Amino acid sequence: MSEELRTCGISRSSNNPTGDLAEYLFCKAFGWTRAGNSKANIDAIGEDGSRFQIKGRRMTRHQGSRQLSALRDLAGGHFDFLAGVIFSEDYTVLRAVIIPQALVLERSTFVQRTNSHRFLLRDDIWEAPGVRNVTAELRVVDL
Repeated sequence: MSEELRTCGISRSSNNPTGDLAEYLFCKAFGWTRAGNSKANIDAIGEDGSRFQIKGRRMTRHQGSRQLSALRDLAGGHFDFLAGVIFSEDYTVLRAVIIPQALVLERSTFVQRTNSHRFLLRDDIWEAPGVRNVTAELRVVDL
């Protein structure tokens, strides 16, 4: 399956497809340009020059956590917005959001052991000021 995703241009690596699928959906929905694999902390650039870090989380019947993968050097301001999506077990988009970097920093927890920040896509983030609910936009993207 991972080779099929790569052939279709959805996946750029042999890693877990959740992150690559999240990047693909956001870029396709909003016309963002994917950043190169060597561009640390930035996954895409918007038409207006905004920098995005994109994260996805797949929830299953065995794993309901909404914790995103590690955010490195969060205080460095490398990105302007965090684009996050929660997938169901079959990779259907459950919820998606675009969050300003300052709010991500405010609501993250530093984890010394990994030298990174932990961020959870809790339901209340969709109600926070400056946050954009983009669930509908991601649900209509053709794969």
